[in-house]
Amino acid sequence: ISKVILSKGWRCLDCTVCEGCAQRHDEGRLILCDECDISYHIYCTDPPLDHIPRGTWKCKWCAQCLTCGATDWEGLCENGTRQSPVDLSRRNALPSASIEPIAFIHYGRPVSTNITNNGHTVVLKLDQNEKEIGIAAGGLYNYYILDSIHLYLYSPIFHS
Repeated sequence: ISKVILSKGWRCLDCTVCEGCAQRHDEGRLILCDECDISYHIYCTDPPLDHIPRGTWKCKWCAQCLTCGATDWEGLCENGTRQSPVDLSRRNALPSASIEPIAFIHYGRPVSTNITNNGHTVVLKLDQNEKEIGIAAGGLYNYYILDSIHLYLYSPIFHS
């Protein structure tokens, strides 16, 4: 029994519902986690899938990093060596013409950085004297000074 089954509970196939929308309809597009049997419609995953994946598929609670074996974010992002655990749902994002463009201040000038690449993310940590680089507007209420940039490395090989 996995920790996900213990925390979220188990459902028989007759009671299975999508974790994303809590509906039973469209069973042909419902995928079950190979680890805990939690299910999602392919269009309710984040990001949505175009088709049912071949081979094994694991839900967000059972997924494991292929490189280091990490299964959760606790303590991994504080040191800047792992992707941020911020869960931004594109499904709930709404376009708005009323939001002004984001202003990137001093982004065009050369900077000194310390670059870390661990195979998951690239972190560009700015030197202390580079703290004037920042962003404003775009729905933000203040001017935010840039401390570091995290870039997620995507490869279809690891996401198929």
